Formats: sequence, structure tokens, C-alpha cells
Amino acid sequence: IFSLNPCVIPRRVLELGAGRYSTPFFRSLPDLEYLWTIETDAEWFKRCQDDDPRHTLILTDHAADHLPLLAAFDLVFVDDGSTEDERQIS
Repeated sequence: IFSLNPCVIPRRVLELGAGRYSTPFFRSLPDLEYLWTIETDAEWFKRCQDDDPRHTLILTDHAADHLPLLAAFDLVFVDDGSTEDERQIS
């Protein structure tokens, strides 16, 4: 994710679609202030639940209905797909 610019490490992340690798990666960032994940698939929502107080995980039918002000984030990461195969690619 950060191979494009390793000097920029985000502290405020919006993730559209929970990821098997991206969500845990973002939670592992030592300087993370908050991670908002908006998910439309109930199974992925269950897989990505955690007790990290910095992580807000939202399950919705329409991600666009829950988009916060984008200026509040250093990074907006789209990790979305309708099947497990599509999600593993991203």
C-alpha cells in the first residue's frame, strides 16, 4: 500500500470495503488515530469485527449513504468486491 510513497503514513483512514489484509494492516499502524470501514457484505462485516477502539466498522446496504466528510481522512482506500475472489485480488 505504501510502496508508492513510504514517507506518508496515514493516521486517519477511510476504508470502503473491509479487507482480509488491508483492515488488519491499517489497525497495525502505530500512529493510527482512527479507521472507518464501511462494509456492505454481512459475512465480511463479521470477519472484520474487532475490539480496537480506533476502528469504526459500519454495515450498510449502500456505502454512499454513510460517507463521512472525506477531508477528515489522510487516505481513502477502496477494497471492495462482491465475491471472495474479487476481494482477494484487492
